[in-house]
Amino acid sequence: MTETAVFSHRFVAGSVAGEVLALTVELRTGPGRTWGEVTNANGATLRGLVELPERLELSITGEVYDSRGRDLGGGQCVDTLRCLVQEGSTPGPGLTRADLARLLEVWERWHLNGMRAACEHQRARGETYTTHPGAICPDCGYSLGSAWLTELLPPDVETFILDLRRLPASGGASGQTETSAHADGIRFRVVGQAQSNPNMPDGEGDHWRVQLTGPAGVKMSLTFTKGYGHGGKRPTLAEVLDCLVTDAQSLEGARSFEEWTRNLGDDPDSRRAERAYKAVVAQTDKLKACLGPAYRRLVAS
Repeated sequence: MTETAVFSHRFVAGSVAGEVLALTVELRTGPGRTWGEVTNANGATLRGLVELPERLELSITGEVYDSRGRDLGGGQCVDTLRCLVQEGSTPGPGLTRADLARLLEVWERWHLNGMRAACEHQRARGETYTTHPGAICPDCGYSLGSAWLTELLPPDVETFILDLRRLPASGGASGQTETSAHADGIRFRVVGQAQSNPNMPDGEGDHWRVQLTGPAGVKMSLTFTKGYGHGGKRPTLAEVLDCLVTDAQSLEGARSFEEWTRNLGDDPDSRRAERAYKAVVAQTDKLKACLGPAYRRLVAS
């Protein structure tokens, strides 16, 4: 199914217990389906799938990070927004507590309204595919879970979502990481795409040649790979730096190659594991030289 994003905005919803929640809301258009009356080749009217040339779908995802920019996870983190609503926490810039409550309601009720497994009658009865797989609706004859159905987005929900564009845009955890890195004098550029990554098997994703420049002007070049699911998007400073720091931290917590492999759940007798270990050691030595004093702060954070 081909979809096109017609609206996308990321903003800070608020902070709770020292953690920050950034939300990304999107409205996407694309074809859809409903369950209703159709006419077959013989001219008879019966119940079946009705194709919609276009429908509007809402997607909301969250990203949780701490005040120092460390990514704590994300996705369907509705519980974090619920904490913001229920625990008297601080709303993000431009938001009121009433806005947060409405956001929570909309997220729980209308997220991915173009991918409903149940018909309107089954939804009203609270039936889900988990508890009633394949159940036949006595009202319309639809078999639960047999198709993705569209539940039309109400105009007031669309209006509420579009109004969120008034809020200051946020870079989320990536923005926090990049702000911190720039403060340390770390610069970054994407040189271009690469055919392969010498430290990864072929066919693992999109490969990019990137360069870090440390506070003292020491440069570090490397090949960075992003999975195909990123749709060819160029890597960011936050992505590259977080990956390098995570690898360095894995070495900090191990006193030997054998301990490193055990910590990662790998086989110390594997030649692949040995090659990976040597690559991480060499990469981390370059990172130390590039970042100078900033290296210790990043790895320790």
